[in-house]
Amino acid sequence: MMRKLSLWCLLLLTPAVWSAEAAAVQPADVFGDQMVLQRDKPAPVWGTAEPGEKVTVTFAGQKKTATADTDGKWQIVLDPLTASAKPQTLTVTGKHTVTIEDVLVGDIWIFSGQSNMGRNVGRHPTPAGMKWNHPLIRYWGAGKDEPYPIEKFASAPESWTVCQDEETTSGCCAVGFYFARHIQQQGIDVPQGILWQAWAGSIIQEWIPRHGFRLEPELKELADRVDAYYPNTPHGRAVWKERLAEIERWLAEAEKAMAENKPFPYPQPLMPEPGSRDLCGFYNGKIHPIVPMAIKGVVWYQGESDFRNRLWDIELKVMAKTWRDLLSVTGDGDEIPFYWMQLQRSGDYCSPLVRQEQFDALKLVPNSGMAVLLDFDVNVHPANKVDAGIRAALWALNRDYGKKDVVPSGPLYKSHRVEGNKVIVEFDYINGGLRTGEKDMLNAPKLTDSKEVPNVEVAGEDRRWHKAVAKIEGDKLVAWSDTVDKPMHVRYCYTNIPPPPFLYNGIGLPAAMFTTLQD
Repeated sequence: MMRKLSLWCLLLLTPAVWSAEAAAVQPADVFGDQMVLQRDKPAPVWGTAEPGEKVTVTFAGQKKTATADTDGKWQIVLDPLTASAKPQTLTVTGKHTVTIEDVLVGDIWIFSGQSNMGRNVGRHPTPAGMKWNHPLIRYWGAGKDEPYPIEKFASAPESWTVCQDEETTSGCCAVGFYFARHIQQQGIDVPQGILWQAWAGSIIQEWIPRHGFRLEPELKELADRVDAYYPNTPHGRAVWKERLAEIERWLAEAEKAMAENKPFPYPQPLMPEPGSRDLCGFYNGKIHPIVPMAIKGVVWYQGESDFRNRLWDIELKVMAKTWRDLLSVTGDGDEIPFYWMQLQRSGDYCSPLVRQEQFDALKLVPNSGMAVLLDFDVNVHPANKVDAGIRAALWALNRDYGKKDVVPSGPLYKSHRVEGNKVIVEFDYINGGLRTGEKDMLNAPKLTDSKEVPNVEVAGEDRRWHKAVAKIEGDKLVAWSDTVDKPMHVRYCYTNIPPPPFLYNGIGLPAAMFTTLQD
């Protein structure tokens, strides 16, 4: 698709806006040849043109018109589209026409997070005999961190990439590809679009829009920090007013020093500077430019850089809330599914603290699910991206694609009670019963008949943990320690690198790490 770059500017004190001088009608960067549009819900199409220019969008028998506003922005919303693997043409017409070819209609998933989501298929082992031609799986991504929300990427692919051979498929988001591939292998024969917006080493705070930090009292300190960069917010205005007064005082002293031929006073006060690698930066630069794209859902793989963050669950809650609101034009944001990974085993960067935060987030985020990676190879970047994608896809199949017979998860802690000196633990998703086992790379877990479960500890009123004897009894886990007469709490795999074997359900899905007492 041929494009002419529209003029734009990033203002110093306010979020970036399109220049009113933008002359040629252009759809947003995410609209390109070979793309996928979301089915079964209103689908926005937006972009820029001359202020006041009439813009017409034509697709799949629909023809809708909008008028660019004074900033040159326009948006139309297509009526819900029917899934189609037949290539179609989308045209955007103003004083000239932009033609977008080979457009399919299916489901779009955002795959976001840090480096494990950022890695492509070619960097990891692939299943034996895997087919490389998957023309109904397509992907696209662009952007970096930015100090303020941008409307247009500095650079972006002009078209989406089709997974049609080894080269193109190898370049696709690994988790996203195996997720989409598994969805299609289970009989969901609709195109899958992968919006691949991840960045290595990023923390969750960088993916939250500015207003999100005001949604939870626990995040007030972060909200004040980010608002300090924006003079149009109440807190920012106070910060800027105080800083301007400091600068005025410094200028007076500097002028006096100049007159007396003396050095300038030190340090020189500066205006508030945005911390794009600290707060909001990747929302600003990678998510905001694709708002309000209609999507099916979000898959999130992140947390290694937040291994000391005790607010991760709350921050995921506000991130999910704000993304859902921004990516919904009909107010149905809560219906957008949000799935994430409970981290693998690896050193300090995959701590049990953040794994518990990820488990706790299930109670805070509606319509959500968590794929457990505890049995993967020990590495901050585990080689097994196949099962990561598949385990996330199980949630989607069960929740979003009507496959109620698909079990979405391994055992998740539900409750516990104390009987004498024993703790009895009950789980959700014990399909096929509780088992122990061990997994080797891409192979299915080898389940055993052993009733003994390692990596379990119990604690009494003194909150001190002791290694427990733990056994499978029917559909429950029973744990005790001879050194704890009156146990109150229990935890499982609460260490960076718990050794196998692990607890599974009968169909080979691992139990999530959990603790009933957080330090």
